[in-house]
Amino acid sequence: MLKKLYKFFFYLFFAFLPLQVDVLLFVSDVYDSGFFNPYLSQFLYLSDIMLILGLVFFGFDILFSRSSEVPKKFSFGDKKIFYSICFLFFSCLISLFFSANLVNSVFYILRFVEFFVMYFLVVNGIINVKKILIVFCSVMFLEALIGISQYVLQESLGLRFFGEPVVNSSILGVAKVDFMNVKFLRSYGTFPHPNIFAGYLVFAIFSMMYLFKNAPKIFSVFIMVSLVALFLTFSRTGLVAFILGGFVFSIFVLKKVDKWKFFKRVSFIFLSAMFLLFVFKFFPLFIERINSIDAEALQSRIAYLVIGFAMFFQHPFGVGIGNFTDVMQNFSILKLLPWEIQPVHNIFVLALCEIGIVGFVALISFIFGLFIYSFKSKNPFFIAICFMLLIIGSFDHYLFTLYQGQALFLLSICALYPFKNSLSDI
Repeated sequence: MLKKLYKFFFYLFFAFLPLQVDVLLFVSDVYDSGFFNPYLSQFLYLSDIMLILGLVFFGFDILFSRSSEVPKKFSFGDKKIFYSICFLFFSCLISLFFSANLVNSVFYILRFVEFFVMYFLVVNGIINVKKILIVFCSVMFLEALIGISQYVLQESLGLRFFGEPVVNSSILGVAKVDFMNVKFLRSYGTFPHPNIFAGYLVFAIFSMMYLFKNAPKIFSVFIMVSLVALFLTFSRTGLVAFILGGFVFSIFVLKKVDKWKFFKRVSFIFLSAMFLLFVFKFFPLFIERINSIDAEALQSRIAYLVIGFAMFFQHPFGVGIGNFTDVMQNFSILKLLPWEIQPVHNIFVLALCEIGIVGFVALISFIFGLFIYSFKSKNPFFIAICFMLLIIGSFDHYLFTLYQGQALFLLSICALYPFKNSLSDI
């Protein structure tokens, strides 16, 4: 009974990751005007509660159950990756000594510990990653339907109880695409921004490509719907990550599968998705989105990079994990407006700024180790995920700065272990 309970809550942890059901625990005010800074605010999420309950019942199982599934020999997973994670963790701890906002940094450290615990549960086989991915993909299929519906209706669906943001094409600050002086809402799902939604969809699509490779054709519909939702986020970073990761995945898979059967399945998914996008009058907006370069947004990203490097040169050991937005005004010549308070859109530069040169080396070593491990294991799924992380991390910050982004990073790492030499299974 205890075994079923703790596994149930652990799987619910992953099921609830896409939902923004939370309670505000802590906030640091940057502006007296009351501007809310999500990067200096910490929440307790519904998924956190599921993890805590799972750990409680897991502890009871260890203490009182004779048939406990606790492994006789504790595993750290691949040693090189484990050491890289530890190196990254200790660099975060070192940054506490230089932290500009110690309380905020401690919250980030605690979040790191939370995901570290889940990592150990996975590598020791306490929870099955294939089942995690099945649960996750099922939830993301529903998320894809929500995202498509938001685009069709051009407003949120009223699912606030599930964490859906209140959005429509007329609200200021909501992500939109401008076409012929008309603003079109980008799909949000239940995520705080379409770019994060896109990252989750890319991971879900790659997961479905692996999990459903020998499943009935109905699962192709799952992938097709998720692909349509991905396009409707209009996330350029998400689409590049999907195209590059999908290309690499296909190169490895084509060596081992029936090429004609693979071509037919991919053609069905792609053509069906393109037909739906045509019905939704997507392509004129997509062309406009690709062709248009938002000069103001580009200038902002360049400004964040300038601020970031100035911050690093003055604080080579970092300003403390999670504190970029707390001190960035000190390194900007111009007065930053509240909506301009954002982390630099590159996790490598962000690491330089927040956890210093030691943390930057740790992060580079970790990413490099993931690529080495994935290529050695000849795992097309994880190779695709590595490219996804690299692309998203190079052009956005949410993998480090927001809870759902951090959770996506965790999912990517956990997905590595059960798929060693998986190419022979395809």
